[in-house]
Amino acid sequence: KDKRKVLNRAIHARRQPGSTIKPLISYIPAIENFNYTPVTFIDDAPVRFGNYVPSNFDGKFRGPITLRSAVSNSINIPAVKVLSDIGIQNGITSAERFGIPFSKEDYNNLSISLGGFYKGVTPMEMARAYMALANKGIYKEVSIIRRIENSNGIPIYEFNQTAQQIITEETAFIMNNILQSTVKSGTARKLSSLALPLAAKTGTAQLPDTKEFKGINGIKDSWVVAYNPDYVVTVWMGFDITDKKHFLPT
Repeated sequence: KDKRKVLNRAIHARRQPGSTIKPLISYIPAIENFNYTPVTFIDDAPVRFGNYVPSNFDGKFRGPITLRSAVSNSINIPAVKVLSDIGIQNGITSAERFGIPFSKEDYNNLSISLGGFYKGVTPMEMARAYMALANKGIYKEVSIIRRIENSNGIPIYEFNQTAQQIITEETAFIMNNILQSTVKSGTARKLSSLALPLAAKTGTAQLPDTKEFKGINGIKDSWVVAYNPDYVVTVWMGFDITDKKHFLPT
């Protein structure tokens, strides 16, 4: 039995994806199947869904804003409202096409629109999902092993990559254009200093709302996914175990 205790965070570490999930679960299916556009207005105003009351990171409400502004500035309430409008199952089905896994606890839970997953996603899964956007809506399985050869140089295994058009090229173009706004003027605008054509989405997961973290300003996980047609880069920052001494400052 393999008893190696090796943690490869790229493929093993499951973390809450924060706002990086918003395009995959809320906005892409809304654009693809429910006639949303970049200029569709969404009311950023207080709302309650049963016992769930979503809030924005800065505690402010902006009133009617465009979908483009909601995405590029990563406003929470519009993402929740859109997922509620299109239906949680439709959002999950969309994200699953991008290779995002869900637990049974995630169903009927609107907080997944903000990355509130029961188990979470790995950096590799997130990179693979955004690779489909970079590739005009074509999803490809990925592997770190392309080929295995025996001692005689004869291939005994080759990775057979499959490809599938999971959203239309038009929807991919629209979302890529919106996420370019995230770099130009939104939450990823620091990337504009690289002078590269990039689209990006940022995300954070807040510290647990428990007594241990009362009065502490910080975050649990921080993400950014940046890409163009040639490269996709996913960066996660955080601690394997988050406690009062191990968290990310705001």
